[in-house]
Amino acid sequence: MDRYLSRAEMTPAEILNCDCDALAGDALRWAVSNDCYINRFLPGEDIVVSVNGCKVTGSYERAITRHWGEKVGPAHYHAKDIIPQELFDEVYWDGVEKVLSSCPEMFSVWATKQVSGFFGNNHLMNHIDGHTVDACPNCGCHPERPQHIIFCRDPARSAVFNSSVDKLVEWLASQRTDASLTLLLSEYLRGRGDVLMTSLCTPRSQYYDLAEMVDSLGFRNILEGRIPRLFYDIRLADIKRRHLSKHAGH
Repeated sequence: MDRYLSRAEMTPAEILNCDCDALAGDALRWAVSNDCYINRFLPGEDIVVSVNGCKVTGSYERAITRHWGEKVGPAHYHAKDIIPQELFDEVYWDGVEKVLSSCPEMFSVWATKQVSGFFGNNHLMNHIDGHTVDACPNCGCHPERPQHIIFCRDPARSAVFNSSVDKLVEWLASQRTDASLTLLLSEYLRGRGDVLMTSLCTPRSQYYDLAEMVDSLGFRNILEGRIPRLFYDIRLADIKRRHLSKHAGH
């Protein structure tokens, strides 16, 4: 809290919370430096679940699922030609998890189907029933594979896509995101995968490193929410620099 607000901007409860955090930090540093702290196991604790040597204090399901995902995820996404294995940790996975855990369940179901390719596209329906025409009902492209919905240039589908980009731009503006970054994202998305982000800014731009990472991950990853962690870091730095309290950083 005190990284973004001055004490004059905080409520009494927020000031007390920051003071308590500071005292707790001092006590923790003293305990570690003096090797003087309590045993991490509680009295009467017959069963302890740990992941990578760290005791799980929250949801066992979440901790184990996350650990499993971190182990098998890089190879899986690499094998599916979605994310190169060496770039897996460059994705802001905490953001993906937060969005999917806070949105309606059916949106999560749809997002999972979109990413896995198992939503009702005509290519899959043709495989299931053998009768569905394996072509886009809008532009006639054959076959209509899962990613075609992203790249279809039919005027109606393009209008829907651009409307979604407009809404994103409005939201970024409402969160006081840097205007040049908002414009960069808007132009990149409207390119529908035909434009590299590095072509939209110069090497001297403060966002050129971000553009290089976006191009490395590719349009599909960005559109499906697997944004670079670097975007989050840049946003937090901008919040701190401009002393913003309302933001899209979390």
